[in-house]
Amino acid sequence: MRDNALALGPEPRALAAYEPRPERFSRLRMPVLLLLGGASDAAMRATVQKIRDAIPQSELVLLAGQRHAAMYGAPELFAEEILRFVASREPRG
Repeated sequence: MRDNALALGPEPRALAAYEPRPERFSRLRMPVLLLLGGASDAAMRATVQKIRDAIPQSELVLLAGQRHAAMYGAPELFAEEILRFVASREPRG
């Protein structure tokens, strides 16, 4: 967190000014995993759902009991979902 200290002031301002435009992602043609904390607020859920709807090959996974930083709060769960997603895309031989 110390390494990110300089961004802690500007980041919330940038997020407040950010206008989600999910259509920017509609041309993606590769599998995309979206992880969303199950305890995320309604605005975050709505934004992620719009992104999911815009990406043809996307998968949305809710991480139970988590919010934005599941990689810190539940690193095993976070990694498990990424590994599952990657393994499901590996060629079967």
